Amino acid sequence: MNELWTRFDGMGAVGRVSARLGLVGTTPPANPAWWGQTVTTAVDVATLLRHILDMPAGDRDPLISALAAASPVAADGFRQDFGLLTPGLTDAVAAKQGWMCCVAGRMQLHTAGITGPHGRFVVVVMSRRPATLGWESARRLLTDMASAAQRVLLNNPAPSESASREVA
Repeated sequence: MNELWTRFDGMGAVGRVSARLGLVGTTPPANPAWWGQTVTTAVDVATLLRHILDMPAGDRDPLISALAAASPVAADGFRQDFGLLTPGLTDAVAAKQGWMCCVAGRMQLHTAGITGPHGRFVVVVMSRRPATLGWESARRLLTDMASAAQRVLLNNPAPSESASREVA
């Protein structure tokens, strides 16, 4: 992410992408060196994922493939086997995990991705909890929420414009 932030004018890119996609809750970080403190909302993340799904295959597929190849442990050693990436628990096609601690004594843990038959659904779960509760507790809660969202979607598949999309 550091390389992408630098290559594509991270601070400026946040504004350009937000304006292009109509993201109303996304703003760049106060300090340009801290891309991880970009502020966003679950709705904006879902909008970005839907935009990626609507891209031409040549642009979309490398992004989805990278998300689908997420390892159980990130480069910084953080375990990513929670939320939509919990082994055997969910039906995620591709997902992105996020974590950060400790701004104002709070930890943040997020899971966002494409799930369901043929990548039919976008699920985004974002959490912010007191750091004193610990990562394991946060992982369990986020996994429970992602699993509940998937159960609802898979058991009540309302027709949607994304129903016909196939994710490679």
